[in-house]
Amino acid sequence: MSIEETADYLSLCRNTVYRLVRRGQIPAKRFGYQWRISRAVLDEFLRSDDKGDGK
Repeated sequence: MSIEETADYLSLCRNTVYRLVRRGQIPAKRFGYQWRISRAVLDEFLRSDDKGDGK
């Protein structure tokens, strides 16, 4: 997914998604000038974050 698609999926502002990706808080890969985010990896990341480990 693109940054825009991820923002829609998470109901966040596009700039917020960019910031989270740059900080490494959302797993993403960069191809040239574009960030790409796997929906499956994002879903797994969100599930693992819900465990309340405080990170």
